[in-house]
Amino acid sequence: MNPKKTFGEHLSEIRERLLFSFGIFLLGSFIGYIFYNQILNFLITPLHSPLYYSSPAGGFDFAIKICIFFGIAFSLPVFTYNFLRFIEPTILRKPRFFVLRFLIASLLLMTLGISFAYYVGLPAALHFLGKFGSGDIKSLILTPNFGFEPNPRVLQTRASTRLASSAEQVKRFALSHSTWKVDRLLLPHTYI
Repeated sequence: MNPKKTFGEHLSEIRERLLFSFGIFLLGSFIGYIFYNQILNFLITPLHSPLYYSSPAGGFDFAIKICIFFGIAFSLPVFTYNFLRFIEPTILRKPRFFVLRFLIASLLLMTLGISFAYYVGLPAALHFLGKFGSGDIKSLILTPNFGFEPNPRVLQTRASTRLASSAEQVKRFALSHSTWKVDRLLLPHTYI
């Protein structure tokens, strides 16, 4: 390993690592598409009720989102490995052991947290919240939107990164915020 790389060599290395990680993400998304029905059955098991969508493309959107999130989960270890390999020359020998221990502990705790939420937290919350229904009032569980909707803070940040005057930025934020509010009024279920 040559620690003395040029800036262009570093850019080439990170490009290769990112492209490889993106390829693994695409592969994971494709695998998620193949096993979509099994993943969906696993996700809705604690709900004990069907999911509904509120637009003509809702089922398609939900399938794409499941595939994307499965691809992210599938490629996250590869991305983390490539990131650590890229920054490895900047880490001293002794802390490398701590980074590895921290990474393993993080993955273990993440797995335990997800398992606890799926097997204990979600069923308990649904059972508790289900007590408030009656014969006339039933819950309608819609497919979640996973935060892909416009958010005024994101739109404000996006607007402020462009070269624009302060007045133009205020107009952009006001427009994005009012659009977000109208969308929220029309589709309140998407902002739970």
